[in-house]
Amino acid sequence: MSYNRIKKYAVPVTIASSGTTKTSGVVPINGLLRGIVVDAPDLDDSDTYTVTLIDEEGATIQTFATLAENSVVAKYIDANNNYFNQPLHNPQVTITASGAQAAARDFVINIYYES
Repeated sequence: MSYNRIKKYAVPVTIASSGTTKTSGVVPINGLLRGIVVDAPDLDDSDTYTVTLIDEEGATIQTFATLAENSVVAKYIDANNNYFNQPLHNPQVTITASGAQAAARDFVINIYYES
């Protein structure tokens, strides 16, 4: 596999004050999922959060649960230790914190995909 076919798309997502969940707009990418890196802020009343990739029809592509706050988390393999290879076409990203936030919280999700 040539690394020059791997691309990165940054998706900013902000959970609003007093909110727990936010879904991004449509992410204009088309290819195979190769990895995801999430830069998460410090959270209120939550120690963890969940990231879900949703396809164009609303089905779940991949869920990353119980991720630690105030850290950068990288995922490149699934629960069976296989590298990601799911097709992506105009997905959306949902962030769900385990508790309500006192102020807006900004996340950056970097999606790595092969086109």
